[in-house]
Amino acid sequence: MSQSKEQRAQKKALEEKKRRQTRVAVIVTAVVIAVFVAALLTINSKAFRRSATAVTVGDTKFSVVDFNYFFYMEYYDYLSRVYSEYPGYADSMLPDTSQPLDAQYVSADETWADRIGNAALDTILDTAAAWQAGHAAGYELSQDKLDEIDETYAAAEAQASMNGYSLDAFLSRNYGKGISGKTWKNLLLMKAYADEYREKVKNDFSYSQDELDRYYAEHATDLDVYCLRSFYISDSAYENGMEGAKAAADSYKESIRTEQDLIDAARDFDADTYEDDASTLHYYAGNALAGPYRDWVKDEGRQTGDVYVAENESHGGYYVLYYVERIRNEYPCASVYMISMFADEIIADNYDTTEAYESALAVARSDLKDEAEEVLAEWNKAKEKTADTFKVLYDDHTENYYYENGLYESYHRHEYTDDMDAWVYDEARKQGDAAIFSESDGDSYYFLMFDSMGGRYRDYLARDGLSSSDYLSWDASIKEGLSAQKTVWFSQTG
Repeated sequence: MSQSKEQRAQKKALEEKKRRQTRVAVIVTAVVIAVFVAALLTINSKAFRRSATAVTVGDTKFSVVDFNYFFYMEYYDYLSRVYSEYPGYADSMLPDTSQPLDAQYVSADETWADRIGNAALDTILDTAAAWQAGHAAGYELSQDKLDEIDETYAAAEAQASMNGYSLDAFLSRNYGKGISGKTWKNLLLMKAYADEYREKVKNDFSYSQDELDRYYAEHATDLDVYCLRSFYISDSAYENGMEGAKAAADSYKESIRTEQDLIDAARDFDADTYEDDASTLHYYAGNALAGPYRDWVKDEGRQTGDVYVAENESHGGYYVLYYVERIRNEYPCASVYMISMFADEIIADNYDTTEAYESALAVARSDLKDEAEEVLAEWNKAKEKTADTFKVLYDDHTENYYYENGLYESYHRHEYTDDMDAWVYDEARKQGDAAIFSESDGDSYYFLMFDSMGGRYRDYLARDGLSSSDYLSWDASIKEGLSAQKTVWFSQTG
């Protein structure tokens, strides 16, 4: 890559700092959410109990106040995920705000308090185990992280003052009675230390080329990508159900000799669904292939042009498949900076007519396109096309914090659109080049800034597989003999 390992590490640290600050800022300003949650949970409300030990992990003790913090954090995280990933189903996926958590059952033998409490105990165990292992190894928290926590603390003080609270009162509304600024900061430090040390362990794993090659060879059928053409015939399309679907699938199979034959067959079966040629084209890693046809596709003797009918018992229907090729992932990964932008959600039920809904949808998509073009125009006008320039655009326009401030160091083929792949892997591509791409009929746009080409994608996959396995082994080793043990003082109803 064009940058040194040290430069990339420094950049990553700066990007992570901003990302963490943004996330914490959202949490500490969530007064409304906190009040909403406070009505759901009471944990040892009496002051003398709040200072008592609630959980022990080895030699590390957590008070009831400490446990409350982890409990609320787990609840906020769940709340955030539901609203961001399943906004239309939030009411059915969240507990009733008028009832205590320990009075509502998620399953026959598990209350909401049990589920969130157990998640909190898992996080406490993860945190304490890494905290103890890091200190045993002599690890020290980075100055960047210490500075970040100081800034977070100052931001919380300012936010509390703006809302007319002392910091302690503000925190109590967010994390339960009894928490102080000092306790909160200590918990932030402990969690930051554990997270940073875990990240260090992950990053310190290294492997020789022989080890990477050996791992990939042993897992090639799972890691290689398989290109298929397919369409699906549901039993609901026939009066005699599965029998009719099977007869149709077999008939289509006999007529297919080429990719175009399958495209034509799919369009003959359902012209609307398979209107575009690309609608039948799919790329799957071996470990992501669907069960009904996994073994057929991964057969070492499979050849281009093979055709197959696979029964889907669970959903009632048949796949008709045409095998195109097996891709060995020999090409390089790319390092790109990405901004993901999404149109405002338009819900049909909120509109009286189809015309009104479609008009609102068109406006949302048009606004998104304008925003994407604005980002590109700002980039093109910039005198210096660097990571710092991109960072300003990212902070102003992103809704996706999955990648650290937009840096995606393992971009590979077949994850996004064919247009994006063609642009990234164009031989003329150079650092600083940028473009925008649309997906899902204009419901999403991506701004891409090209940085550099890296190592082979197959080496990335092998390294990821090896490091994941080694990290799990390390994690198990530091937890050996440890558990998050609740003490007699602990009660979820106080």
